[in-house]
Amino acid sequence: MIVEADAEVRDACAAAAERMGCSVYSTAYIDDFEVVMQQLAPTVIVLDLNMLGRGGADLLNHLVDTGSRARVLLLSGSSARVAGAATTLATSLGLDTVTVMRKPDNRLDLERRIQQRITRMLRDGERVVDIRPFAGQQGVFGARSNSI
Repeated sequence: MIVEADAEVRDACAAAAERMGCSVYSTAYIDDFEVVMQQLAPTVIVLDLNMLGRGGADLLNHLVDTGSRARVLLLSGSSARVAGAATTLATSLGLDTVTVMRKPDNRLDLERRIQQRITRMLRDGERVVDIRPFAGQQGVFGARSNSI
């Protein structure tokens, strides 16, 4: 699952994950998060760190409250201090699978780095639920595969 406000960054993340054979659900809306988490239980969540100011801390709390084992990749265009604070928050909530990555300046570098991070996050070969368009879009829940 990708929750990212910037359409270009969101599309680059989705393209990188899809090239790896992952099924991807992406959105710019925090409101979709809880519904999608409840229905689909993704293994990897890519979350725009800037969204933490608009309810993102609630999203992290939701992961804890529901016992989610999703690995979380926080994307940051902010300073290292802000990224460090987000990591501290996530760790204090009990999420031990949080990674923070600075957003590179160009799309190709972003896609390459996203693929590297997702590969590391999925390395243990965990089976996950397939994610197709959802929350107001036509879609079908499909077979099991790596999903973001």
